Amino acid sequence: MSFPGQTATVAERRWSHAAEMRSARRVQSRLLPDAAPSSVGLECAGLCLPDRSVGGDFYDFLTIGPGRTALVLGDVSGKGVPAALLMATLRASLRCHYAIGSGDLVQRLQCVNRLFGESTAMEHYASLFVAEFDASSGRLRYANCGHVPPVLLRRGLRVERLDATAGPLGMFEDWVCQANEAVLAEGDLLVVVSDGATEAVGGRGETFGDSRLVAAIQANRELRIAALLRAVADEVRSFCDGGPPDDLTLVAARVRGRGGPR
Repeated sequence: MSFPGQTATVAERRWSHAAEMRSARRVQSRLLPDAAPSSVGLECAGLCLPDRSVGGDFYDFLTIGPGRTALVLGDVSGKGVPAALLMATLRASLRCHYAIGSGDLVQRLQCVNRLFGESTAMEHYASLFVAEFDASSGRLRYANCGHVPPVLLRRGLRVERLDATAGPLGMFEDWVCQANEAVLAEGDLLVVVSDGATEAVGGRGETFGDSRLVAAIQANRELRIAALLRAVADEVRSFCDGGPPDDLTLVAARVRGRGGPR
């Protein structure tokens, strides 16, 4: 420890920086849900593994009405503290617009995009996936804003991808967003990942890619949701000889206790 009139040593500065990063990590971790919500008709979980002490990925679960849950996964461009600050801004804006309760999914995201664009430099942007699930009907209404297409694994191992319905947030003032719908039945499994999974690079210079992601989900589909996410993350890390070069975040949800149309 240095005293007044003394200059901090390199070791002391490194220790101070490391302590600040640990504190920042604790703060950021509190922004993520402590536990999966006890949603009616839905078993869900999330996992966030930042590349550094803090990062630009986040996930969230929001109760938006009786039997209705919103699933969120966002990925802000960049790394470290700058990305973490933008992540916190984006998360707070999204939660605020859901708390207000005005407008539908598209209208909320249009407001979030405008505010995010006003508070960031032109080179910063964010991909975002938001899905609203209604347990009474099994309907999943979603918007994919430039994000990795989530995997929807139906019973019988049939795979569907929820492709982009809009561009990333913060890039364009004239931003057009649409929402699509899927009807889920009991046993259907939705897995959303950040590009830290699909773009992770292995020892031979290959990326983990979509096909390996789908295979990992199929191979672990019988596990409980939290264990499934950990197993998929472990496969990505193993592919990368110890750890992916980017933030890695995953969210999964499985429909339970209802039948209905496919």
